[in-house]
Amino acid sequence: MNISIITVCYNDIDGLVKTYHSLKKYLDKIQWIVIDGGSNDGSLSFLSGIKQSSFIYVSEKDKGIYDAMNKGVGFATKKYVVFLNAGDLISQSLDMSLLQMEIENDFDLLFYNAKFVYPNGRTIIRSARKFKAIWHSIPANHQCIFVKTDLARRFPYSLDYSICGDFELLSKLWVHGASYKIIPQIFAFFEVGGISTVKPLSVLKQAATIQKEILKLSHFLIFISFLRRVFSLSLNFLLYRLSLFCKN
Repeated sequence: MNISIITVCYNDIDGLVKTYHSLKKYLDKIQWIVIDGGSNDGSLSFLSGIKQSSFIYVSEKDKGIYDAMNKGVGFATKKYVVFLNAGDLISQSLDMSLLQMEIENDFDLLFYNAKFVYPNGRTIIRSARKFKAIWHSIPANHQCIFVKTDLARRFPYSLDYSICGDFELLSKLWVHGASYKIIPQIFAFFEVGGISTVKPLSVLKQAATIQKEILKLSHFLIFISFLRRVFSLSLNFLLYRLSLFCKN
């Protein structure tokens, strides 16, 4: 299988172990790359015990998550890269034959569906959308976006964005005219509660900058997108807080 899965982590041994077990049955078919930020929680001991010819791990300080993701792309040897970070899980019912067929079709990007998992166990499916949805947000969850490795090297993540790096990268690829295909299957499970959930103001500011500087949107469209984003971020935060309350 011509896929390099890149996992970025830092002091998250529990999430790393979960991700490993979800990937375990696929490890003889894919390349798995772990970029660790210099953890001291037992992650290195765990990683050193994995014996798989296609497995690579590096542990060193970095300049943040997008710097680490760029490092991972540098180690990739397969046709596509996809980022499945510590705690993210790959679907155990993935149709690998369909994925292989789409890889051979040679699209620049492949968009899969994602399943959001809240702290109380409630789940919501986020379906991939057409690429033109990029004017407002990324068309699929980042764990479910396959990018051709050569494109990921030509258009590395910018370190100027601490949260919206995926939006910035996909916006550049949209402007570049990248081809894509939507695959209506769930590829990954994503636990809600990351930085974009708890730092909405940073998301709003960075997204607006990308829309202005890369997508060249009008002030009107940026404002409409801003209102939509405020609503969706508020709703997501409310659902997250409610799920924490119900869990307790």
